Amino acid sequence: MFSLKTGFLMKFNTVDERKSENVAEIVTKCFEAARENTGGPYEPERLLAYLTEPPAQTGRRVRDTFAGRRRFVRFMESLQIEFGICFTMKEWEQGFGLDEISRLIERKTTKPDSQARLALNREREARRMLWSEPIKFGILSMIPLGVVAGSGGVFVRTLCTLVWLCIVGVIWTIALRGYKYSKQLTVRAQKTVSPDDLPTPVDTV
Repeated sequence: MFSLKTGFLMKFNTVDERKSENVAEIVTKCFEAARENTGGPYEPERLLAYLTEPPAQTGRRVRDTFAGRRRFVRFMESLQIEFGICFTMKEWEQGFGLDEISRLIERKTTKPDSQARLALNREREARRMLWSEPIKFGILSMIPLGVVAGSGGVFVRTLCTLVWLCIVGVIWTIALRGYKYSKQLTVRAQKTVSPDDLPTPVDTV
């Protein structure tokens, strides 16, 4: 027997299902943009495994290679920017199917204020690492390079100095890229939050 309550639940479920379909469509577009074999067949329940070609033979994670990790990061970062959300460290290490990651994103989008706060915290951490990481790696690399430079001539010392500068420069470039991305994510996440609920912004570099 059809009742008003039954009709309401049917309507609610229809809207919820439509929302899930829309999220899944966007996830699929981001997946196709990041994967190696664009447009090729894949198993939705092993979505991440198909970011590389050939895909991972077993499991639901991407191949543990440099290319695999690079495509995985590109995919996850594009989802964060697209929806204005932040994945936790545990979620970054988790294997997902299309349906699972779509529903996870849906849950996160229902709490935009918490996602904006998390994005802001990530930006603050990335800002700190912009200087702490080059200093740390500079000190660590200085010790062995200093030993080598001390036992060589002018050419060896000059070469060690250039190597040290390259190491520090590369680390700083990586940190700068992370900071720019986290800042972009903060801006995106705050677009879905009421102005009264916005967290305090961090200073720009």
